[in-house]
Amino acid sequence: MEKKLTKQQLAEHQRNVVSAAYTYHNIDWMTITALAASFNVTGNQIAEWLCEAISKRYVPDDAICERIKSKHIEEYESTLLIANSSLREKYATAFDTRRKTPHMVEPDFIGCVTA
Repeated sequence: MEKKLTKQQLAEHQRNVVSAAYTYHNIDWMTITALAASFNVTGNQIAEWLCEAISKRYVPDDAICERIKSKHIEEYESTLLIANSSLREKYATAFDTRRKTPHMVEPDFIGCVTA
């Protein structure tokens, strides 16, 4: 059964997204795995949050966003011993959305649901 998220739940989500992005940026040794553990979510969820923080301009500084992207891609690809992962496309999409959005996106309270 689906239920609508309250304004409080959406605000908490946005706080988590912003906190995760700045924590990942500000703490050099922080990994996606450690960040996921600290928020009690999966690494994939953290990846979604980081892209959300960028695309919705929750992190207003472009340079910080670029560093988050670079750190995450480097960590991910070096862990898996690959190059040109699909993570690059996720960030490209996030930055494309960011360029099209001149200001921070406010949480959308209409139509947001959770299972």
